[in-house]
Amino acid sequence: MSASLVFRGAAGEVTGSCQLLRTDGGNLLLDCGLIQGGAQQDRRNAADFGFPAGEIDALVLSHAHIDHCGRLPLLVRRGFSGPIYAQPATADLLRIMLEDSARLALADVEHQNRRRRREGKPLLEPLYDLDDVAAAHQLVQTVDYGERRELWPGL
Repeated sequence: MSASLVFRGAAGEVTGSCQLLRTDGGNLLLDCGLIQGGAQQDRRNAADFGFPAGEIDALVLSHAHIDHCGRLPLLVRRGFSGPIYAQPATADLLRIMLEDSARLALADVEHQNRRRRREGKPLLEPLYDLDDVAAAHQLVQTVDYGERRELWPGL
């Protein structure tokens, strides 16, 4: 089996963890984290992932820190529909973390849009909403600590 690994985040920085493993059997994403740090990073979070979301067959979530899971709802919004594998404790925290992130982002966008409306500038949209969070959470499949799970033949 041939495989290639591409780092799509957390390279040269500490946030935005996202690694893509391409194999003959499928494409696996390890984490899909939020890039943190200000307006420039907000634009990077909204940009293309560097791969079509619908081409990812499965995602493994290492843990529920926002810099590892924060763009999962956006990935789902853009076409990912495969399983998200996570340890049970990570799965429990995931929904809380993502709902909180969505609410904070919405509040921030609403605040910015009040000013932008007065200035006649185009309004901003949040990166994702609570519906996207719910859709992402529906894809979660728990894997117990120490359990082996074959993702597809050979992996």
